[in-house]
Amino acid sequence: MKKLLNTLCIPIRWVDMDAYAHVNNARFFDAMTEARADLLKTVIDAADICQFILVDTQCSFKKPYHYPGSMIIKQFIEKIGNSSFTLSYEFSDETEANYATGTATMICFDPLKKKPISVPEKIKSLVNGSIF
Repeated sequence: MKKLLNTLCIPIRWVDMDAYAHVNNARFFDAMTEARADLLKTVIDAADICQFILVDTQCSFKKPYHYPGSMIIKQFIEKIGNSSFTLSYEFSDETEANYATGTATMICFDPLKKKPISVPEKIKSLVNGSIF
């Protein structure tokens, strides 16, 4: 069910570099977090009681980014379960793809009842594109 949800372009800053002169691996996880936040702010409003808790994430690094440049992150919905959903990520730049791939599994959680809840319809509707 892989469906493109959004694309983000994040400028590479000098501070993102590590001692090996490439973007530090932790920055890839930051970029995935930014992509999720960009998506969820368009889906969720203040009246929603659902929280989204990251329960699993991974990233496979293919080639290094260097300064200056940009990280382009494409975010996809991979699957939706009863109380969780999985997003996937593809990293590229303006000219090439395949810098890295990643995933993030989120669980939907009711903070008042302190337990997982069903995936909200707003998230399920991402599959058929009715949100955008």
